[in-house]
Amino acid sequence: MIRKRDLFTQLHCLEELHQIAVSTNRDNFELTSSVLDLKIEHAGHNFSTLWSIISTRRVAEENHPKSFVKTNLRKTWTKSAKIARKFGRLDLAMSSIVNVMSSNDLDSNLEYAKILWAQGEHINALKLVDKIRTSDIPMAKRTSAKIQLKYSKWLDQSANAGASLIINEYNEAINLDNSWNKPHYHLAKFYNKLLESNSNRIISLNSEIEQSSRHIDGFYEVMVVKHYVSSLLGSPKYVFEVLPKMITVWLDFAATYKQRVIPSGFKPETIHKKLEENRATIHKSIRYALASLPRYYWYIALSQMISRVLHGNASTKNLLITIIAEVVRYYPQRAIWSLFSVVSSMDKERSTVGSEIVEKVKTSKCILTDVSSYGELLDQCWGVIEKFFNICNLYIKAERNSTLKLLTDFKFRTLSINCNHLVLPIKTNFNIVLPNSGSSTTKSNSSFPAENTVRCHLFENNVSILSSLQKPRRVSIWGDDGVKYSILCKANDDLRKDAKMMEFSNVIDRLLSKDTESEKRSLSVLSYAVVPLNEKLGLIEWVNDCSTMKSVLFQYYQSRTDGLNFTYLKNMLAPEKPLEVKLRNFEEVSKKYQPYLRHWFMEEFPDPAQWYHARSTFTRSTAVMSIIGYLTGLGDRHGDNILISQTTGSVLHVDFDCLFGKGETLQVPERVPFRLTQNMVDAFGVTGCEGSFRKGSEVTLALMRNHESLLMNTLETFLYDPILDWASGQKNKKNKSMMYNAGPEVAMAVIRRKIRGILDADSMPLSVSGQVEALILEATSPENLCQMFVGWMPFL
Repeated sequence: MIRKRDLFTQLHCLEELHQIAVSTNRDNFELTSSVLDLKIEHAGHNFSTLWSIISTRRVAEENHPKSFVKTNLRKTWTKSAKIARKFGRLDLAMSSIVNVMSSNDLDSNLEYAKILWAQGEHINALKLVDKIRTSDIPMAKRTSAKIQLKYSKWLDQSANAGASLIINEYNEAINLDNSWNKPHYHLAKFYNKLLESNSNRIISLNSEIEQSSRHIDGFYEVMVVKHYVSSLLGSPKYVFEVLPKMITVWLDFAATYKQRVIPSGFKPETIHKKLEENRATIHKSIRYALASLPRYYWYIALSQMISRVLHGNASTKNLLITIIAEVVRYYPQRAIWSLFSVVSSMDKERSTVGSEIVEKVKTSKCILTDVSSYGELLDQCWGVIEKFFNICNLYIKAERNSTLKLLTDFKFRTLSINCNHLVLPIKTNFNIVLPNSGSSTTKSNSSFPAENTVRCHLFENNVSILSSLQKPRRVSIWGDDGVKYSILCKANDDLRKDAKMMEFSNVIDRLLSKDTESEKRSLSVLSYAVVPLNEKLGLIEWVNDCSTMKSVLFQYYQSRTDGLNFTYLKNMLAPEKPLEVKLRNFEEVSKKYQPYLRHWFMEEFPDPAQWYHARSTFTRSTAVMSIIGYLTGLGDRHGDNILISQTTGSVLHVDFDCLFGKGETLQVPERVPFRLTQNMVDAFGVTGCEGSFRKGSEVTLALMRNHESLLMNTLETFLYDPILDWASGQKNKKNKSMMYNAGPEVAMAVIRRKIRGILDADSMPLSVSGQVEALILEATSPENLCQMFVGWMPFL
């Protein structure tokens, strides 16, 4: 691959040389230059490639006989500096920009300021940008707004000004270009920062009364929602981050504004009146957003809104129902899966609200062209989903065969699916594809390309019954694309947390796909669709060609040793034994059961190239999931909950019930941040944790630090979701997990500390590499592993 990339780079450079060489007049060269700029923007994220291309362009322009080509050299040097700066090559960036500093050009001066900022010279960078923005240099409206926004952001990040001044500077950027949504986004984030920093503020000085009253009376919430709405107009760039946060601020304020404690020094009647006015203002902003934003924006937050349908404020609840109904109207083939879980809920009030949404959709005007009414469409889809529901809900005796029949055992009348609309519950059907530019269209198919849509066509008669306690059922269905898919139907299992965890994993995967360092290493998260049908039943997309780590290892220990002696293991690692005895026994057990996972890779992937790729994929995917698991407090990572792909080597995690430090509350508390046992380290290769695993972990953790705001917004919708029963953890006084016991507020604080590298409340922030080192030591510590539950198999 490296050789091919080098050849393509050389070919690209030759093309640049040719295009510049044949430019004979100014108009032709300007067109050529714009085309070459567009090409380099799409040349990938490899520094060596981009630097070779831009260096070739500089040489070609410098040696061109025409003066109008030579004059473009200044822009090319500035672009060279920008490329080097973005890849952290500040030495090359500075040596490039000094070539054009004497020209006193706007772009080069601005790039020089950015390099100064990257070098940590924040004061000098601010002074230079301030000088540029207040100069008499004529500039376009958008350019002026960009420079003003840069100045505002740097003031904000460097804390070199008070809140009022920073707000004024952001507003100035908005005023310079009203059509640009980016200043609204950053101003909303700043107001949200003020909102969070003042959430527990105690007023002690009269001079603070005005500032503090803004937090009490809902002013900050109004500003956050208002500017987030404006940031979404015209472009979907921020929608994955902004919309969930905006909805959270709206719903939380509407739920708590009447219960706010009014500190002494304020007139309660004045504050309560202002609170009611601000609630109405926020509702007005949300209604404006509903009328103005494309419907596929709201689809992104559908699960979040559905989880809050029992909102305590009547007007908020009605507006929430209206938005959900609108999403169902435009995307019934997909949204009905989520709506079914509300209607079939075991909570009567929740089920009633679901029925209200259904009636609201049925009585609305149908905007789809292939059905006559929503009633007809919903009834058809409902019948198919009820078949899945019945498959999940059927009681199966323990002695029944491992294969049942839909037509006889499940009383199906036919295997045909008489519905041309309902999509299969698989990941590709729920992946939304946003356009590259903003659009006000509300067409239902705008973000779900037809080529990515697979509808239900035909059930297969055979149903495989898995051997675990709850007897999950594997059903096969033919899609309208002629491919057979498998769905796992589960009973007595609340899959709503699993569904939320998949949403979070998809956010991480989206960030990884856009990051330069992760793209170099092909870092990604393997996920799948999870569709809850109610609080006890649900569907999971079956990922083919995967084996549990436990089954892989047991196969080798059975064939190459005497197998695992569980009586011996329970005795050796009994919880009541003294620590020094358990530690000694753990080392003995680990020597007895030597690692075999690397042998599985050699046998499963006999071709050397495939073996190397699979092993690398295993190592890197383990690194990504380890950091995700550490961040979210994911526990219960025993061998049955980690699967390995037999085609790629990637790891796949299942069963996300044990989240946010819940593992620390078990009878035998978990003591490691993630699973990194001897079999896994051995499978990484000769470098163990020191090669791809460490680097992959560092890249993932650095990415999370760079996108802290987005990740916290995403997790916030998760943590405040009613599906998480924080009260049950708080009742258990013996629990030692502060994260799980103290509720969502403390859990958010713990997660934020983890992202920032603070391992405990009294420690200083660690660097990314330092934090990864600490986590690896903690995960591989024999002292920690020997105290784990024996069924977790810490010695394997």
